[in-house]
Amino acid sequence: MTSSPPPSSSAPPALPRNKQGQFAKKKKKKRKKRNPDYVPPPPRSPALPERFSQRVANKKERGEEVRDLASQLTPDLASLILGTGNGQLRNDDDDEMKAVASQQQQQQIKNRRGGGNGNGNAAATATGTGYKTMGAPKGKDAEGKERVKMKAMKEKEKGMKSKLKEDHTLERNVGDVCFGDVKFETWYPSWYPKEVLGEKALQLAEEGKSMGIVVQTLYVCEHCFKYSKNLGSWKQHRNLCRKRNCVPGKEVYVKNRGKGVEDPYREGQWAIWEVDGAVDKIFCQNLSLFAKFFLDNKSVFFDVEGFKYFLYVHTTLKGPHKGDKQIIGFFSKEKMSWDNNNLACILMFPPWQKKGLGANLIGVSYSIARREGIMGGPEKPISEMGQKGYKRYWGTEIARWILTQEELELEKGKKKSKAGFSIQDISQATWIAPEDVLATMREWNVVQKDDKGKGKPEDCIVDPDAVAEWVEKKRISLEWVVDEDGFLPGYAEKKKVGSEEVEE
Repeated sequence: MTSSPPPSSSAPPALPRNKQGQFAKKKKKKRKKRNPDYVPPPPRSPALPERFSQRVANKKERGEEVRDLASQLTPDLASLILGTGNGQLRNDDDDEMKAVASQQQQQQIKNRRGGGNGNGNAAATATGTGYKTMGAPKGKDAEGKERVKMKAMKEKEKGMKSKLKEDHTLERNVGDVCFGDVKFETWYPSWYPKEVLGEKALQLAEEGKSMGIVVQTLYVCEHCFKYSKNLGSWKQHRNLCRKRNCVPGKEVYVKNRGKGVEDPYREGQWAIWEVDGAVDKIFCQNLSLFAKFFLDNKSVFFDVEGFKYFLYVHTTLKGPHKGDKQIIGFFSKEKMSWDNNNLACILMFPPWQKKGLGANLIGVSYSIARREGIMGGPEKPISEMGQKGYKRYWGTEIARWILTQEELELEKGKKKSKAGFSIQDISQATWIAPEDVLATMREWNVVQKDDKGKGKPEDCIVDPDAVAEWVEKKRISLEWVVDEDGFLPGYAEKKKVGSEEVEE
């Protein structure tokens, strides 16, 4: 039996093992070989990127035409992007920020010296829009002050409209809005503060230019119309909003109120709430900014103190969301209108359009004007959708009155014939302005002048059968749009105190 020789001292050491008992391999460190001929590239030029410069150089070597960057842009946009006019792009916005800061500083100095009324200028400075508010007049007579102030506000609105008269040609700056549980696209740009749109977008808007969509989705609270670009903060605000199911202002009208129901004041699902722009200023400003997404001719966003806003509110009466209130539209009205306008702007939000609800808003505006004793109409110009709604409302009211007159004549035993009356008669009966009555009836092609020589120049003859045919063709319901019993008792009615009329 042979024995194995003892291990020699020159045997290699045992290799290390891992936890599984396997031999662990040593990791070899990779060393980067340095190229002695390597030359680092030159630093990039601040004027143009390296690849673009190389492309330009290659084109020049081949003799091809090289288009300058400024020639590919419009002159105004090129002058805004190019920093010094020597073809170099600006690497930062230091000069631009300094210019903006200088403008804001000058505006603050003007405000301290009495150059504005504070509210409008503060809003303009905060938003970066640059729109100035005209200062209050200095006079001894209080009534003269008010008239001059209202005239100044009118001039300012006209100036705003002239600045933004080409809004419909500008691209939208917000892609879509998330309004509560619904999401829909915008139609026109709206001038939210610089925290939302950015400083440059607002400056270009003043010059009639557009950067296109700068915010893809804007989140708007359906209760207070506050806004945010951040989904998380918007959700947190919705859960804690103080105006949740608490509409500002007061309820002045409920549809179908007083129709023999047990609880008439809570039966109606559709109601009108009146909000004073001077009391709930922030709410009305946010509402106006939101409405600008869908109104191309709206120009008043911050000077809301001289307006009243009438909200169209739907209340859920059944189901798990019982008692929830949803604002679906509104119309605004000047507190003191020199043109006797009963409405400044009107809007049904897109998810609730084409449901016949806009006629209720129009009817309520005329009912309030009738209670106040004001003969007028909407402020011109009217949007395209507004024109369709108003023409339908005017036609319904005029047709109802004409056909009612025919029925009264038949009840008296008179023969059926063409009715003779004046435009003024229709206007006084329907509280529609005479020019609107005339324009509506001209579209019917049922008006004929009284050529017998007995009537006044404005007398006309209308065939009731042609009116009835028009009603049937347009599928118009002649039911009353507004229930006068639905108004708050005594709302907007004037009572005589001595020799003067005082509105309640």
